[in-house]
Amino acid sequence: MKRYLLKELTSMVTLKTISEKTGFSLSVVSRALNPCPDQRVAESTKRKIERAVQELNYRRNHTASLLARGKSTAIGVFLPYYPDSLLVDLVVGVTEKANECDFLCNFYFGMNSQDYVEFMGSVEEVGSSGILSYLPHVGFSSTELGRILQKYHQDGGRLLFMNSAEYPELGIQSLNIDNFSGGLLAAEHLFGRGCQDYICISPSSESWQSEQRRAGFFSFLEEKCVHPEIFYAESRSGYQNYLLQTIETMVSLNSSRKVGIFALSDYLAMDIAGMLIQRGLHAQIGQRFLIIGYDDLPACRHCIPALTTIRQPFRELGRRGIELLVGMITSTETGSKDMLQPELVIRESA
Repeated sequence: MKRYLLKELTSMVTLKTISEKTGFSLSVVSRALNPCPDQRVAESTKRKIERAVQELNYRRNHTASLLARGKSTAIGVFLPYYPDSLLVDLVVGVTEKANECDFLCNFYFGMNSQDYVEFMGSVEEVGSSGILSYLPHVGFSSTELGRILQKYHQDGGRLLFMNSAEYPELGIQSLNIDNFSGGLLAAEHLFGRGCQDYICISPSSESWQSEQRRAGFFSFLEEKCVHPEIFYAESRSGYQNYLLQTIETMVSLNSSRKVGIFALSDYLAMDIAGMLIQRGLHAQIGQRFLIIGYDDLPACRHCIPALTTIRQPFRELGRRGIELLVGMITSTETGSKDMLQPELVIRESA
């Protein structure tokens, strides 16, 4: 009941309420709260009005100003169709923050350029004021899709990509998780555990994220004059056989040598653990063979042995992304563009 009454009282706060509390006219209050006022407002006046806004818990209604620009308070969100917990965390974070900011989100899920073109058609149809998105595909900027995004920006739409390089020529900014630091964390931990040999397992389909993870891993080890082996998971049987031969060669040189294995995804790490278990090496995982994955999927804690991995703050990525995008839409400076930091989760495998 209390929460209902609070919401009811909050919704009754208007510019007139702020005017009465501060003693300033409606026009002065309106200009002070307008990111692009037609007349300058004294800083002392603006500060007093902003204090009143906070005390009254007033929430700006952006609908009118957006409608004047031919836009709505809807945000188009395009995400890859991956059925895992990372996507769930991202959706939860986006939804939470959008609700706090009184913006609506229309979610679209797809895996290719055609899906994205259809998404852009829906964005135009509903007059979305902004787009929060994953990268459609590498090299998209020089395609028809790049021209569609550029036109959307020129027509007043705002774009923010997540975990991607920026495309200033298209008006696209980005907010990222620090994948380089994630790779560095993995290398630092394996080095601290006394590994003498190192292997990096990379997915066959290259991505901006995997490049950064690998770069961080190699950067730390090369400073220690260590040069890791790298394997690409292209052909399941082919790369696994070669990988096993390499591991066996490493340990045959010295039975006490430790091998540090960094897989750029949890799925790859689980594959490697499974291979070692099939060879009867289960007891040596975490002792002689140290394995670190990436993502901290729910299955990691239920593996035997449980998987050490790098956790990514996807929920916070969603919240921060909406905060930044709303700031871009409303011409207010909110949120930080600093990269979000991953976290090493230590379990039995390393």
